[in-house]
Amino acid sequence: MIINQVFTILFTFEVSVRIIAHGLWQNQIFHVDPYLWSGWNWLDLIIVITSLIDLITKILQIKSSNLGAIKALRSLRALRPLRVIKSQPKLKQVVNAFFSSVIAIKNILFIGALLILIFSIIGVSLFKGMYY
Repeated sequence: MIINQVFTILFTFEVSVRIIAHGLWQNQIFHVDPYLWSGWNWLDLIIVITSLIDLITKILQIKSSNLGAIKALRSLRALRPLRVIKSQPKLKQVVNAFFSSVIAIKNILFIGALLILIFSIIGVSLFKGMYY
């Protein structure tokens, strides 16, 4: 648990320094890309915010049973290893290729789901409660 808190503080510090250095939305001083122009930075920010919410609830000793949404946010902590991908260009290229291929396959997935729906409707109409 202490390691979780230490990494949350370190990641928060890193995101804060990057936001100060690059600017949040626009940076007209140093002419670099703003922090939120990259999808990977959005992912970092979401992970850090969810970790901070979890840390604050633990510090304030708010029981998560009262806040069902906090339990759902804890599942986003599984995305922390994706922060490593941002610093490794080869891994970043593989993940980007994976997401672009999923987008290309969406039509095939839609047709497959439609076929499953058609056969399930046929099955329901043929058997009509035969198997109680």
